[in-house]
Amino acid sequence: MGSMFIGARLNDLQYAGLYRIDTNGNLSRYTDFEQASCIAFDDTAEQYFDGKMFAAGRDDADSLWTLYQVNGYYDTEVFASFDVTPGWATPQIQFGMDGAMYVMEYDSANTDMIISRITPIPEPGTLLLLGLGGLLIKRRK
Repeated sequence: MGSMFIGARLNDLQYAGLYRIDTNGNLSRYTDFEQASCIAFDDTAEQYFDGKMFAAGRDDADSLWTLYQVNGYYDTEVFASFDVTPGWATPQIQFGMDGAMYVMEYDSANTDMIISRITPIPEPGTLLLLGLGGLLIKRRK
């Protein structure tokens, strides 16, 4: 749509959230997140995530970050949750050259970075394990 999107996590909740700036420079709140952070679009050649927009958001300053798929104005759905990233740190989202989504969390208690690779299509090894599991279950009956 030629728009620009901004994620803001400010102490002033009047201005924190996910915003859209249209081609005329008009600013409008795009979701009902109280705070928003990293925004990423599936702009990969594979389009495993259908070209959708993803954003990290929080309903309030005391909750953990959540990864949302953003479908349109005030139309979001929970895609994943961040379990270790504290409120003062922001998770990061990036799409790789392989079409997968990479999500970085920060475990402040252990000072570790956790990077998860997410694919909507099971890896060949996963399919093999599922197939073997199915054969074993069928064999037991």
